[in-house]
Amino acid sequence: MSSSRRAVLSWLLCAAGSATWAGRAAASLARPLELEPLCAMSRVALVGRALAAESRWETIGEQRRIITTTRVHVEDVIAGSDLGSEVLVRTLGGRVGDVGQIVHGEAFLLLGERAVLLLMEASGGALHVSAMAQGHYPVRNDPSRVPRLARSPRMPELVGRTGQSAVERLHRQPLDEGRRRIAEAWKHARR
Repeated sequence: MSSSRRAVLSWLLCAAGSATWAGRAAASLARPLELEPLCAMSRVALVGRALAAESRWETIGEQRRIITTTRVHVEDVIAGSDLGSEVLVRTLGGRVGDVGQIVHGEAFLLLGERAVLLLMEASGGALHVSAMAQGHYPVRNDPSRVPRLARSPRMPELVGRTGQSAVERLHRQPLDEGRRRIAEAWKHARR
């Protein structure tokens, strides 16, 4: 077999292998957190609406990344510190000019959308969504116009069982029931 023929066959095998594995690469995996540990790591749980966002390049570790800072209007503090009528929430990913970065498993705050957010404070005082997408629950109306909590749009595949996860306890719950469950878990997490 000639070397060019081997090269073509090798390339075809690699391409076929890449096509087979491509589905797995697009998803991210995370261990599910129960609601109490999610509350324990958070500074505040609130209902808010994303008003505006700005993305920029920053160096994190030794890599340049796009960071998005979203201004969120606070409609209601469910538990934790009252931080005022607006907060700034930083998430990984976004778009700067013609370059966009998607971080699978990160919370994705849509402008104008209400959401329940569990937020933690990182070094420097910046607020981040606790456990990435596991601390973000968009509020959507069901057909009967009842506001319900939904999974974050970039929720990773949750693997392993540690009991009933926060996502299992909050997804599809009416907003008022979600608030109650978070407030109850918050109290238990701080005993």
